[in-house]
Amino acid sequence: MESKNYEIEWEGIKISINHTHKRWGVIEHLEIRSIDPENAVLPITDTGYKSHFMVDERLNQYASPVDYVREWLEFEATKPAWKSSQENSRQYSLF
Repeated sequence: MESKNYEIEWEGIKISINHTHKRWGVIEHLEIRSIDPENAVLPITDTGYKSHFMVDERLNQYASPVDYVREWLEFEATKPAWKSSQENSRQYSLF
């Protein structure tokens, strides 16, 4: 079971991506964590941490786990719920 760690920056957030190839000998595992700022909300997680399992055929469609995660973040960031949450976080609320 081989693991590799990557760090990227997305929208000003530093993100750690830990990829374990064939976890338990059968499945790809990605652990995605916002590290600066720590626990920052991402379009794929409200807690800043995401554990994601997938078949290797899906991951192999990308040049690397980094490319997969970047595309996933970009896709989720286009959704109205993310756009709304970002807009709300920029505005002060009395409630």
